[in-house]
Amino acid sequence: MFNQIGRMSVAVLLGWGVLFAGGCGCSPKSRSFNVEVQVGQTLKDGSGKVERRIDVSMTGLNEFDEKWNEARIREFFKPESRKNKQADHKDFAWEVGSAGDSSTFKMGDKVWAPLLKRGSKHLVVLMYLSGSGGVAKSVQFPLNQCRWEGDKIVVRLHKDRITVETKEKPVEK
Repeated sequence: MFNQIGRMSVAVLLGWGVLFAGGCGCSPKSRSFNVEVQVGQTLKDGSGKVERRIDVSMTGLNEFDEKWNEARIREFFKPESRKNKQADHKDFAWEVGSAGDSSTFKMGDKVWAPLLKRGSKHLVVLMYLSGSGGVAKSVQFPLNQCRWEGDKIVVRLHKDRITVETKEKPVEK
C-alpha cells in the first residue's frame, strides 16, 4: 500500500516539476485590447480621401455564437436592423470624401465589459462598403492575452477583405 502511495506522490511531484520547469507562462484569458482600424489605400482616391461610405462594427464571439457570413453582415448593416443591435458593439463610419484616417476601439471603452462578461473568445470586425451592390466582409481574431505582444492590435480595411496587421504569437503547445 505504501509503495503505491509513494509512486503516486512521486508521479504527482514530477508532473508539477515538469509544469513549472516548462514555464506555463501565460493564462489563456480573454481581455480587452486597443484595436486600431485603419482605412487601406484601396478604399481611397488619389488624394487620400475615402471613395465609398465605410461602416464598421466590432463585437465578441463565443463558441455558441453564429458565424458571420456575407448575407448576415448585409442584414446587420441594413438601417432597419441597426435598432435591434445589442449594446455590445463598437461602431465606426467613414463618409465619402473624409480623410480616411484610423479609429481605435480603446481598451477602456465601456463596450468591452459586456463582451468579456458574456464569454467572448474572439473579436469579429464587420465591414460594409456602400454603393454598387455593397461589399460585406469580416475578420475575426482571438482575444486570448497569450496570443498578442502588448495591448494594440491593428486591423486594415481593403476593398475586398479585412486584414489583421499585428502579428499573432504562435500557439504554445
